[in-house]
Amino acid sequence: MVASAAATNWHKIQTWFARRSNLGIRGEKDDRRHIVVTNDFVAIEGPEDYEAKLPLSDLRRVDADDSICLAYFGHKNYAYFPRPVMSENRFHNLVVFLKDKRSK
Repeated sequence: MVASAAATNWHKIQTWFARRSNLGIRGEKDDRRHIVVTNDFVAIEGPEDYEAKLPLSDLRRVDADDSICLAYFGHKNYAYFPRPVMSENRFHNLVVFLKDKRSK
């Protein structure tokens, strides 16, 4: 019964967790973010002077499918990369790069 309820409400559960992480909305105009990936860190820049630097040495998990890539750094810190804003080749290279940088 619990599994059925979770499956039915999975989108709501994901949204609840995301809003309590660095992916959550931080202000009225927090709908656009710019993400920079270097060899050492992922920088997330957004409106209202929001910025986070997430060291790749803290990268714990990378989940990707045909539409998104989500990198988990621990302590409720994530970097979200939507596929539609990149070319197919660039998206694929990003996923491979991040998976190679994961902490072991």
